[in-house]
Amino acid sequence: MNRTGIAPLIVVFIAAGILLAGVVGYSIWKQPRSAAPAGGLSDITLSMPEWNVEFAVPLGMEDLQYSISATSSYAVLATGQLVAKGCALDQAPLGILSRVRNFNDFEASGHYIPENINIGGYYYYFTPPQAPCSMDKQMQELQAKQVAALKSDLISHLAIAIPSVTDTSDWKTFTSSLFNFSFKYPADWQKSNDPLNNVNPHVFFGHPLNGTTTYSLKLFIYDNPKNLSAADYVAQMLADDRAQDASNSANGSAPRLTPQFSKQFALTVGQVPAYELYDVFEFDHQAEQVYVRQGKKVILFDFPMPSENPNIANPAENNVIAHQILDSLQLVPGSTGNQNVSSTVRGTGAFCGGIAGVKCSEGYDCRLDGAYPDAGGTCEIQKVTPLPGTMCAQYVVKAKNAATGEIHDFPTPCEVPPGWEPVAQPG
Repeated sequence: MNRTGIAPLIVVFIAAGILLAGVVGYSIWKQPRSAAPAGGLSDITLSMPEWNVEFAVPLGMEDLQYSISATSSYAVLATGQLVAKGCALDQAPLGILSRVRNFNDFEASGHYIPENINIGGYYYYFTPPQAPCSMDKQMQELQAKQVAALKSDLISHLAIAIPSVTDTSDWKTFTSSLFNFSFKYPADWQKSNDPLNNVNPHVFFGHPLNGTTTYSLKLFIYDNPKNLSAADYVAQMLADDRAQDASNSANGSAPRLTPQFSKQFALTVGQVPAYELYDVFEFDHQAEQVYVRQGKKVILFDFPMPSENPNIANPAENNVIAHQILDSLQLVPGSTGNQNVSSTVRGTGAFCGGIAGVKCSEGYDCRLDGAYPDAGGTCEIQKVTPLPGTMCAQYVVKAKNAATGEIHDFPTPCEVPPGWEPVAQPG
């Protein structure tokens, strides 16, 4: 066959090859990618009993899993697809779902998201991962699609897994005529027989109170002779405990008095200002401690956190009910406990800083307990350092603070801070 006859056949073969490659390529491109979310929600619900919430899982992510942190403040998220490909669950490849009791903690955390939602007394928010969990391109694409699906659907579909009790018509009412307050509690909860007129006033409510696993809301009454606000009372208590611990350690080993907790914040219970120590270590469980001022007394409510614990009966459900009990708190009209009054005179040892940015009286500085936002602290006498070359008489000056009345000895007249006036000394 001559060259002229071969040429048309070559053209035909080339054209057929191009057509076949196109068909195969199109078929491959059209293959469904089952690993990627298709958008929308599946009929699968993921329950998180530790938090008493659940949510519908996005399509294509039916193997969604989570792990709650030790403090029960956040959960890391991942799918079995990502974990099987090498993205470890503790890397939070799909981000972190967090919750806080106090709304102001959103901005303090730096992860405020407008779509936050309040469920069972907690605010929830979602923080996407900061970096890919794998160097593989396909894994990165899958991770990005699943993160987008969660960000779109997770927060808006959170719901209470165990319906909270809203009808309290059959609840009992506990009233203290001695300390002028009352609150409701479920009819099936037990109450201890401890009277509030004993030396150390206390009473316990439980579900149940006795057994191998219990749930107990403990109520204590403490003296508040200075009529401090709840926040000031807690600050003074912590300052006193720390001072006592320091003194004890200097004299040898001794049990620690200062409570160990993860955070502290102001809140409102039953329209009454309160202050909470959160995630408090109590040997066999972690607890919430809520302080309420009632005139020259302070009421402390102490109850377990919702995290799972073999020693605690139904912690998630009972914690929700404990907060409902607190929300029913009423102080007798006319008592000073329901006034949000905080002493304007703040001298040595008084609470300062915190969410409200409380300031010390003139002549005092606020020594914060930490560098985190909204950190609280205690007031201490302002230290004045004379400028180099300053000529100053070398004698001790006894001075009195005009606001607090506190008297203090200063090394020299140049070290007396503003707000302090020298006190005339005999002779």
